[in-house]
Parts: sequence; structure tokens; C-alpha cells
Amino acid sequence: MKIVVLNEEKMNYDHLLDFHQLGDDVDVYAYSSDEEILERVRGATIVITKELVLSNEMVEAFDDSIKLIIEAGTGYNNIPLATCQKKGIMVCNIPAYSSQRVAQTAIMLMLNLASSMQVQLRMLERKDHSNFTKYLQVSHVELNDKVLGVVGYGHIAKETIKIAMAMGMKIVVASRTPRQDHDGIHFTTLDELLKMSDVVSLHCPLNEQTYMSLLWIIALFMIWTMSLSLHIWAGKAKKQEKDSIKSLKVMWIIILQVIQSMLSTGHLAKRCLFKIGR
Repeated sequence: MKIVVLNEEKMNYDHLLDFHQLGDDVDVYAYSSDEEILERVRGATIVITKELVLSNEMVEAFDDSIKLIIEAGTGYNNIPLATCQKKGIMVCNIPAYSSQRVAQTAIMLMLNLASSMQVQLRMLERKDHSNFTKYLQVSHVELNDKVLGVVGYGHIAKETIKIAMAMGMKIVVASRTPRQDHDGIHFTTLDELLKMSDVVSLHCPLNEQTYMSLLWIIALFMIWTMSLSLHIWAGKAKKQEKDSIKSLKVMWIIILQVIQSMLSTGHLAKRCLFKIGR
């Protein structure tokens, strides 16, 4: 049985993995371009990859010998599942390989935003110590008693909820599977979650079912974060009201196009969005 690892550098960045332990016939490549993949997987039974985009056309051209594609990570939106099913190729992933680390990163981002940490760091770089010698010069929000809205309820979401509850946050969840409230977690619809939440964290795969929902969530939160500045700007531009409205429409068309582009390329697949305060 031949096993092919297409992009080892994505998985073995600390050089602790030995893929040759998987079998007697293992080909390992640090990286594979689109032009190289078909030749390299020829005659293989198992293909291992991580975050490498396999197009419909590419999988259609795979040898019939290929029976399994392993995504060595959680997300699998880079693999055309329908085409794999059509060709009888099984696809599997590793849903919980880094759940705690990703959850900790989500919480870290929340804390950074809540304390304006990046602003504080830039002040220190300028030798500005007024946050310590005078009083806190930046906005600061305590996350305890704030509402965390979690979209999705998989391994990473549950780990994120566990940490957030330990910090005293209230939890609301929207998931594709209806659930009853339990252990202090309130399950609701996506629309209600967006209304109730101070912070929103996305923990769902990027696929055809979630695509438009993610686009809608991002647009709503961009509207919220820009609403104050837009309100002030509009107040100062009454004489140019028509031009202001036209400019806003153009701006939002551009923003939505950028979001759509980022979603389609997977750049937002693992990102979190946050709204601090009300």
C-alpha cells in the first residue's frame, strides 16, 4: 500500500514526525504544487495533506487506486467532498488535534481587544509609560458578566466555552443541531445570538451551508463597529447628505465584495469576530 504525504512542511514544522512509520512504501514531499500533485499521487492508496486545496478537476483525475484522503487538520473545505464521494474516496480529518490551543487563542484575542493591548504595546514602543505613571489612557472592558455568543458547538467551541465560563462570561450558542439549555449554556438562533452577544466567536466549518451565514455575521459586526463613526460623520455632512448616502452605499458594496473574496479563499475560515461593549 502506497502512502503519499503532499506537504510535510505544514505538518512537521518541529521536525518530530516520522511519516515512514506509517508503512513500508511512503513518499514524503515538503511541498507540492498543483502541477506536481497528480504525478506524485499516481498509484497511491492513501493521500495525506494539510490545508492544501484539491480542486474538483484534480480529484476527478486521481487514479482509481486512491481510496483515502487524510486532511491532517480540522478544516476540510479545501477538499471537494462530493467529487470524492462520486469516486469512492473516503475523506477523514482530525477534529480535535488542537482544540485547547485554538480555544486559548480565541480567548487571548478577546482579552487583547478588551484591554486595548495592541494600543498599549505601541505606546510602550514609543517609550510612552503614561498608562502606568498617570492613569489608564486606553479603553478597557472587563469580560466577566459579558455575553459570549458561540456559533457552532464542536470540540473547539466547547473548550472556548469552558474557559469563558471560568472567566465569568455568560454563554449563548447557535448550532445547526437544536439543543436544550444545559450547564449554564443557552442555545438559541443565530439572529437572537447576534442581538444578545457582546462577543461573538465563530467555530464552524466553511462550506456551502455556512457561507452566507458567515458573510451576514461579518457584515453585521462591521456595521456595528463602524456605526458610531458613521453617525458622527453623517452628522457633520448634512449639506452633502445625498453624496454621503451614495458614498456609504459604494463603501458597503466594496466591503462586502472584500469579505466574499476572503471567505471564498478560506482566509476567514478560522478567524473570530469580536464586539466589545454595547
